Amino acid sequence: MNELSYSFLLPIYQVEQYLSECLESIIQQTYTNFEVILLIDGSRDNSILIAKEYAQKDHRISIYEQENKGILQTRIKLVELAKNDVCIFVDSDDFLEYNLLESIHSLFTENQCDLVLYRFNRMTNTGRIYMKDINLFSDNQLFSDKDKILIWEQFVSNNRLNHVWSKAFKRELFDPKVFKNHSDVYGEDVLISMHLIHNSTKIGYRNITLYNYRNSDNGLGRNFKHKYLDDAEYVKNEVFHFLNDNKLFYASIKSKYYSSYIKSLVKNIKLTCANYPINNEIIEKLLWIQSNERTKLANLYLNHARLNPIDKVYYFLFNHKHFWILGYLSKIEFSVRKRLKRLIRN
Repeated sequence: MNELSYSFLLPIYQVEQYLSECLESIIQQTYTNFEVILLIDGSRDNSILIAKEYAQKDHRISIYEQENKGILQTRIKLVELAKNDVCIFVDSDDFLEYNLLESIHSLFTENQCDLVLYRFNRMTNTGRIYMKDINLFSDNQLFSDKDKILIWEQFVSNNRLNHVWSKAFKRELFDPKVFKNHSDVYGEDVLISMHLIHNSTKIGYRNITLYNYRNSDNGLGRNFKHKYLDDAEYVKNEVFHFLNDNKLFYASIKSKYYSSYIKSLVKNIKLTCANYPINNEIIEKLLWIQSNERTKLANLYLNHARLNPIDKVYYFLFNHKHFWILGYLSKIEFSVRKRLKRLIRN
């Protein structure tokens, strides 16, 4: 029987500042049976030169190039290029703990898992950790179909299990055809993770930190864009229909889904109003969200959402169409928050 092999899958876009650190954390893994696939997604900086330098030093690294197609289509292509048993997405401005593969290996080999989840840190541009992922389950806890509801409850209620870079999966779990018709959306991690969880028969959880995610303005980190509000609604709608179609909308999941929907809606409304002027286009967008059936249903779960006092004010203003006041308060709050973040992160 062949030894289990892994494929690290890296989309490359404008990450020259961080790529070396990322690749070093991969090639120095204590478990060594892996390949590294780099897909240059129309990057215009020196990332390609750095990638070629590493490929010359390590035969496990392969480089491919394409016109810029966005992160979702790039991830699809990366899986299609993968040759090994288990795939691991890595954002190329992040870095791994050296024992990542060694720490998850037995869950795939001895416990026959086809999906393994693990914890992560969030870092600043300079690599300083400012948030540590909380533990969700016991270390090495296993989930099969009969208790996968525990995974789904966490999936819909927070973003801890939404990220593709905090999981390793058997290659056959990923069906490229599912995503071929999706446009590139902010939140594509949710769509991919949802299908990986659903397609898995046995899931393992490592209650240790194995991944370091950088909140940067380069690479895959993005400034907030106008379309993100639409994208968030699109993704939430996809999750809703997926859960419904697969008969996963149990009472506990429904409550957590709508509670999470309200929280993310408030967050995205605030971001939109803070970054853009309240014009007719924004108002029409907010009115459309306010009037759709999902928002109306979510209001029934408002108490479950447990919004903090400030967000309750925002949601009240949104529901009562006080959009100008909403925009004014959002800009003040985010101006203060940015100043505080600079003080904390520097």
